[in-house]
Amino acid sequence: MKKLLSILCAVIIVISSMIVTGVPVEATTGADSISIPNTVKLGLNEFYWLPISKANKNQTVYGFDWVLNSPSNHCYTICNRRVTSSKSSVGYGIRGTKVGHDYFWAATHSFNAGWNSYDAMSTIYVYNAPSSVKINCNKPKLGVGEKITISESTNSGSYANAQNINWSVSNSNGSVSKGSDNKATVQGKKNGTFKTTVSTYNGKKGSEFFTVYNAPSSISIGSSDGGVIFSNWDYFQLSKGNTFTVFEFTNSGSYANPDNIQWWIDKEFWSTSGVATVSKVSGTNKAIIKANKVGTCWLKVKTYNGKVAQLKIKVVN
Repeated sequence: MKKLLSILCAVIIVISSMIVTGVPVEATTGADSISIPNTVKLGLNEFYWLPISKANKNQTVYGFDWVLNSPSNHCYTICNRRVTSSKSSVGYGIRGTKVGHDYFWAATHSFNAGWNSYDAMSTIYVYNAPSSVKINCNKPKLGVGEKITISESTNSGSYANAQNINWSVSNSNGSVSKGSDNKATVQGKKNGTFKTTVSTYNGKKGSEFFTVYNAPSSISIGSSDGGVIFSNWDYFQLSKGNTFTVFEFTNSGSYANPDNIQWWIDKEFWSTSGVATVSKVSGTNKAIIKANKVGTCWLKVKTYNGKVAQLKIKVVN
């Protein structure tokens, strides 16, 4: 019996050491479902608002630091909390204090209800603070009015949460808007160049220069070696099983980013479907046609502003 009591006491001591904080965010009645992010990634010393959504705006929500071993191994701290005016959501401010990972628990009751009786849990990962950051972009060229998606990345082993990433542009030739995760959308506004800059929570910056050209007024299809430019009513003959590489180009002085170029096959009215397929070569203005079976079809390509070119494909044995 004494041995059993000793074990129970030890368990209670261990569990007690695992819970650091249990603070009610607002007073109220009832208990319904709540949700928090499944995973949160932070850089060292980075601050983050951990949002907690709740179905019942009048319910109390408690937040707990869940430590893997002991408080000395804790990799983040709870700084403060906030309540929105609608009271349909709450949040805890946390800061990464040590590289590693812990857990954050949220519940509609106090810890006294039972250590394993929680409603939502988030895994908190803390990485090194960034020493550098860069912008990832396939081709920093745009037509007027065109949008492309870019992203940022920090040096290996580090992290900066998207909540604290800021984007800016140098002039009115372009604009940038923050997207989800580590992404942003850049748009060309008028001819010229502009610089896009990304900055992290600890002041590291990365930049990329973009060039904006006229929006296309026309688009054409050509052979991959540039030797043949097809008109919209030309046709190209392929033997079944063969492939052929084509490219698109716009009128002089204009541009359409390859990320926004669309290629597809339209069935000829009187022919069977599946005569040919087309595969876009990622990051380029090229595509590969494959002849699948005898018949005819139309290869088509379109720019971001709706300009279309076509080429008739005839497949023979």
